[in-house]
Amino acid sequence: MGRLKSILAALIILSAISCSKDNVIIRNTLDIGAVVSPIKFVTDAGLVMNIVENNSGQEISIHERAILLFDVLRQRSGSEYDIRVLEINKPLMKDIARSSSVDQGAMGNDPIFLRSGWFSGGYINIEFLIKVIKGSSTKHVINMVYEEVADNADTLHFMLRHNGLGDVIDFNRPIGEQVEFVDGRSYATFPIRDFLPASRDEMPVAISYSWYDYQADGSLPGKVKSFRRTGVLRR
Repeated sequence: MGRLKSILAALIILSAISCSKDNVIIRNTLDIGAVVSPIKFVTDAGLVMNIVENNSGQEISIHERAILLFDVLRQRSGSEYDIRVLEINKPLMKDIARSSSVDQGAMGNDPIFLRSGWFSGGYINIEFLIKVIKGSSTKHVINMVYEEVADNADTLHFMLRHNGLGDVIDFNRPIGEQVEFVDGRSYATFPIRDFLPASRDEMPVAISYSWYDYQADGSLPGKVKSFRRTGVLRR
């Protein structure tokens, strides 16, 4: 993908109402924002979602950043809706590190795949994929690092870093000693607004990461490749 795309857009102006039995306007909507109370979710776009039903199987508590999957039941006003929560995701939330002040070894260089990314609410939000040993309880470390390089005057450069703490595929391990790996998918959100210079209303962004260089048949060739995604950060 040439540029980072939002997978979590604000709700479209409703021009038609579903005539389903439970009067759902829109099904399976995904959005990010803040759970400001057990009965209210405010999206990054400023839409107010009143939580009138919770089918997630999780207790709803206050979170500064949360990703909710929900059905829209009714529209209360131009920017206020009643919703039924189907799923709650609590993304990893941490500050962006600067390359000049981090322990490069602790950051790690293990493979991580940027499945999608978008800017909203002053954050860069990502969905990522890593490989983990099946059944492992190892806590992998994920960071976004600001690369302090000369051409940041024209483009802001970041690197998505992953330290699997040894819980990663070892291509040099004998076949008989290989362990089973599974996909681990999750979300992370990093405040990015302060990296936009005061003199700029928008600026290109490049995010680099490394991932396995799969063959056409989906098999791993035994090496890792560098990738880069680009987008535009706007004030």
